[in-house]
Amino acid sequence: MLKKTWMQYALTSVVRSFEGIVPPHFYGEMSKTELGCQVLQEKGHFSDFSQFIRQHGHEDMDAEIIMKLKSILWAVVS
Repeated sequence: MLKKTWMQYALTSVVRSFEGIVPPHFYGEMSKTELGCQVLQEKGHFSDFSQFIRQHGHEDMDAEIIMKLKSILWAVVS
């Protein structure tokens, strides 16, 4: 039996048990590793990210949208 890497463990336990808004740094941390980027790509997150940036890139009032933009930008530019 293969040992799970820390990232695999974190992804399976977080994805299975998490409900709600992802912490702002989560995507940025995932995008720091090759495995994290692969998971984000395979799950379609980067496509979702680019769409969200195009749709809300000029937002300057809604704090929730701004927080999500920051989270997405950390992932995309990392």
